Amino acid sequence: MNAQKTMNLAAAIAILASALLIAGCSDDRSESEKRAADAADTRDSAAVEARERQLEQIARRHGVEVDVELDDSGQSVDRLTINHSVAGHTGQYGSNVALPEGFPDDVPVPEGLAIFANSKVPHGYMIQGRSSEDAARLQAFFNEAAVAAGWQPGPSSATGPIQQLQFDLGRRKLGVTITETGTERLVQISTIEMPQG
Repeated sequence: MNAQKTMNLAAAIAILASALLIAGCSDDRSESEKRAADAADTRDSAAVEARERQLEQIARRHGVEVDVELDDSGQSVDRLTINHSVAGHTGQYGSNVALPEGFPDDVPVPEGLAIFANSKVPHGYMIQGRSSEDAARLQAFFNEAAVAAGWQPGPSSATGPIQQLQFDLGRRKLGVTITETGTERLVQISTIEMPQG
């Protein structure tokens, strides 16, 4: 029995050693080739970042505060955001704009909404975006997701291509406007906390 255990152990060690050898050989490049490739990636990344900063500086010279994010090639814009701040209201406009910092987790945002504007005001937030989703599905999404997050449905209305939904949560108000444009839906989501009194 001891001889069998010894043979099994030897076989296991041989298999493990073979696996480690194969894993170690998966990249046929030499260490110097690997270092050269890493250095090239770093240079490419630095060049893209330098191009982003250059475009931002050009915009600043013209009085526009902008954030530019290029793709890995440095040739195409992944995100372009124009920043603004007026009397305590901050916001961003552009392509693929992110949610504003501090945007409440309990405010539903449909998946795939291409946000082109956001604003943060002293007592709330607003985002605007485009959706390829059907208007009826968007309305159903907001009705389900808002209630699931604790919001109470308020009055809603539809006038022509515009649907408006309202929800309440304590002193907070949530308003959703869905506008049918024919090829897409424009969605505005706003939330505000009403003052006490």
